[in-house]
Amino acid sequence: MTAQPGYDALAGLYDETFPTAYGSETERAAVDLFATALREVPDRGPVVDVGCGTGHQAHDLAARGFRVVGTDPSAGMLERARRRFPDLALVQGDLSAGSEC
Repeated sequence: MTAQPGYDALAGLYDETFPTAYGSETERAAVDLFATALREVPDRGPVVDVGCGTGHQAHDLAARGFRVVGTDPSAGMLERARRRFPDLALVQGDLSAGSEC
């Protein structure tokens, strides 16, 4: 896994700057379309939010009834996600070869 010192250092500022799930209507529409398409999946998942950051979209999908795991290489971002969404399944990692995810 690649270290993420920049994201770790800026996790607090990022979380304060983007305190809600969506930065734009386009982003919300994309997740809505994704969730609509997934309604056909038996047992509602699992869904993996790769690069989940502070966890907003993963939490939104979980609130819609999907089984969600959020993953991010930044410990700082995941710390924020865990504080805000303590029931959300979160794993530190990335999708590189040999990753825990």
